Amino acid sequence: MKNSNNKILNSKQYQSAKILILKLRYFKFINLGFWICLEFSILHLGFICSIPCLLPAGTSFAGEEDDYNLAFKLYNDKAYILAEEKLRKFLINYPWSETERNTGSNKYSNVQYLLGECLYNQQKYNEAIREYKRIVLFSPVDSTAEKASFKIADCFFEQKQYKDSAEYYLDFVKKYPKSLVLGDAYFWLAESYFNLNQIEDALKYYENAIAFSSKFLDYSYYSKAWCLIKLNNLSVAIETLRVLIKNYPDGDLFLKAQDLLEKSLYHLATEKNKNKEYNASIDLLLGLFQDYPATKFKNYALYLLAHNYYAIEKFNNAKQKFLQFTEEFPKNELTDDSFYWAGWCEYKQNNFAGAILKFENLDEKSSLYPEAQFRIGESYYNLKNYMKAQESYKRALDITKDVELIVQLHYSLGWVLYKSEKYKDAADSFKKAGDYLDASYMSAIALYNFGEYKQAKQYFSKLGNPESVMWSGWCEYRQSNYDNAIAMWEKINTADSLYAIGLAYFTKKDFEKAVDSYEKFITKFPKDKRKFEAKLKMADSWYNSGNFGKAIEVYDDVFVNAIEHSNILNALHGLQWCYETMDNYDKILDITLQYIRRVPKSETDLEFILKLGDIYFRQQNYVSAIAEYEKIIKLYPDALEILKAQYQVGECNYKMGNLDSALQSFKVISESNSESEFVEMARDRIKAIMTEKLP
Repeated sequence: MKNSNNKILNSKQYQSAKILILKLRYFKFINLGFWICLEFSILHLGFICSIPCLLPAGTSFAGEEDDYNLAFKLYNDKAYILAEEKLRKFLINYPWSETERNTGSNKYSNVQYLLGECLYNQQKYNEAIREYKRIVLFSPVDSTAEKASFKIADCFFEQKQYKDSAEYYLDFVKKYPKSLVLGDAYFWLAESYFNLNQIEDALKYYENAIAFSSKFLDYSYYSKAWCLIKLNNLSVAIETLRVLIKNYPDGDLFLKAQDLLEKSLYHLATEKNKNKEYNASIDLLLGLFQDYPATKFKNYALYLLAHNYYAIEKFNNAKQKFLQFTEEFPKNELTDDSFYWAGWCEYKQNNFAGAILKFENLDEKSSLYPEAQFRIGESYYNLKNYMKAQESYKRALDITKDVELIVQLHYSLGWVLYKSEKYKDAADSFKKAGDYLDASYMSAIALYNFGEYKQAKQYFSKLGNPESVMWSGWCEYRQSNYDNAIAMWEKINTADSLYAIGLAYFTKKDFEKAVDSYEKFITKFPKDKRKFEAKLKMADSWYNSGNFGKAIEVYDDVFVNAIEHSNILNALHGLQWCYETMDNYDKILDITLQYIRRVPKSETDLEFILKLGDIYFRQQNYVSAIAEYEKIIKLYPDALEILKAQYQVGECNYKMGNLDSALQSFKVISESNSESEFVEMARDRIKAIMTEKLP
């Protein structure tokens, strides 16, 4: 015992004070902190150690046990209001139990915990919190303190005070790391953070709940998946949901997990599409169709799958899926879109007739209808059906209000009219297209082709680029303003301009400067494909200047070295002109035969047969001439040149003195209904021969 100097209350005083405190602490207006301070003050007087001797010896506790059992039974029967009343009375009537004094049991803490549970089950969460906190405060090492700590957090959670519940759950997992309900605590901690929208924290503790085998494992997997979805980590969310579905096929969340997995697969596929990971999106969608053949996302998923195929240019696959959509969802909001894109698939593969059929399926009320009409016009344009293309463009113009589309339509209409050689109308359409693509340039080109050179030049001048300067020069050239054209072309100093300058000098018959320009062109641009054309123009300039030697030299160079047939043929003609002017028919025959050997098919060409016949005739080689002319009669009986060939056969025979044969040829010609000059010439020859035959 403490010494006499200590101020110790006697047993009766203490007991009265203790009971007073216990009664006061259950009145609602008594602050929890107030009674704790009051009780602590009394206990601090130093009589705690003398508690055993404060009660009269031999006091019976049979009533205490009965009251406890009754309260416990009421609790188990879920009669929480009655149980609460009995438990409160118990705590007042038996503040210190004999059992606790003699054996150290935790019945008092159990009673306190049961009282908290009664309040919890009545949803009196704040009152329950007070009871649980008393256990934690006064019996921190008691086993009920762990449960009470957990229940305090539960109370806050039930009241949706998630910040407080998170704080207490977090305190619990730190304080009781070996608790059997640690996994559950992690789950509810995660739930608190989830409700606070602290998703990264929630994800962390759901994973802890899974690691510590919470009894809410299936819910932990499900909620973890939701966190991953919210964090846009759909790939891991899908893996998590697959684990849940595999491990808990009979669980409460099985159907929800399947539904969420279905959504996640679709949304991940959408995300991959947006990130241009088209193959990954295709794989996910094919997996979705395999796992969920009747997926509620089938329409959108099918449409997305088609677009993925389109994006990677698998147009046949894309077309198939778009058309499948139209068959399975004929009244869907995306049906017209699917027909439209199916048309594009055909268009991309140059199947323009097929594209037209798909585009024509769009409803007139569809927002894409004007665009579809435009694409129909484009398809007809590529099929060179310019009339149909024009009709489609005009139909689209009549119904659309889309400014951008209107501009495109005027531009395309301009091209249709241009291809139809309606250059004035084409120029007007290109003007309406404004600055779209090369509309201004094409407007000027159309005016040029229409012969409006002055107006065309005005448009070209506004553009100011080298190509437009080139065309401005051509506008001057077409108006015979050769010096102006040359002045413009000299500004840009390109292969085109230098070649055109040579042509301008040639046209104005300044052959010396023409030769000079073409020589500069060949020297400066030796690999230009027009090199031999330039040489031919040089040779023509020498020919027109009367310098046949120089002309022959250049023509011969082209004749021997050129590859393109047109250049070889033009060189041959040039050489023939030169040698004919020089009356050198042997040379003409020689180069003509060279050409025939080089181009064997020309041996049966009407022009060359006739030319050979004429050469032989000039050489007075009438037998060979007749052979060539008769080839024409045999090979080309309907040709216009047939009368000349027949006449020349007659002339050859006449020259050789074969008057009867000559007369026969001339008579055939004279009986012709043709208005050809050879008919009259043949009749004159007949008269002459008949005169010669007179005695």
